[in-house]
Amino acid sequence: MPDQFKTCMILNPASASGQTRQTWPVLEAHLKRVDFQFDLRATTGPGTAPELARQAIQEGFEMVVAIGGDGTINEVVNGFFEDGRPLNPEAVLGILCVGTGGDFIKSVGIPRNAKQAVNTLLGRATRTIDVGQCSFVDHFGKQVERIFVNIADIGVGGETVERINRRSGKSTGKIPYFLSSLVSLIQYKNKKMRIQIDDVFDEERVVSLLAVANGQYFGGGMHIAPQAKVDDQQFDVVIVGDIGTFTFLANLRRLYAGTILSHPRVDLFRGRHVK
Repeated sequence: MPDQFKTCMILNPASASGQTRQTWPVLEAHLKRVDFQFDLRATTGPGTAPELARQAIQEGFEMVVAIGGDGTINEVVNGFFEDGRPLNPEAVLGILCVGTGGDFIKSVGIPRNAKQAVNTLLGRATRTIDVGQCSFVDHFGKQVERIFVNIADIGVGGETVERINRRSGKSTGKIPYFLSSLVSLIQYKNKKMRIQIDDVFDEERVVSLLAVANGQYFGGGMHIAPQAKVDDQQFDVVIVGDIGTFTFLANLRRLYAGTILSHPRVDLFRGRHVK
């Protein structure tokens, strides 16, 4: 048996609009061909992956692999932490992206093809990346703490995610996300916010979108933070100012191409603490 981490895999069979349930046997057969040993646990619904990951780490697994899309990755990452602290600082995150988005893997160089991505799990080579911790009040008035490895955003992006989440049971992916973005852009009203970034920025602005970026991509390929690095110990904070629906739509191509930072109403700051 090759030298490898003691591994637990967290499978989200509902990812990729349920297609993962059908494609998993093929990926499982490939893992067996390369003699990769693992314990498998499947999620049973939204919000179950953190506890599965937490249990795996408490049971002594050295690596926990998220099998799904960006949402699954986020949930598994949250299982690595309790009260904002890592359960085991030596625990390793692995990713086999079989969802429809695939945004985070672009920033860390993990292949989109899950079979090719298996090679990143072999052996014991790792890299250290940053994580973010955000605190917010949810729709029920409850204070919530969440960990993120990719991007946390406020404004029309959050409105779009909420709209996507309301599509429970319907198809997801780039086209539904794009259509939801269009509806959100039409209906969303830009908000006045006070934004504080370390000691370099403290202003009230009317904002359509604010992205606190560890990774570079979100929303199914939108290249919102092309200069962000996952291991530089700071966030790229992208502020999209008070622009209307027509202006936003006219610049969607720049958003996907990674050239949105050149727009006169888009600003980039860097910092470790954002309020």
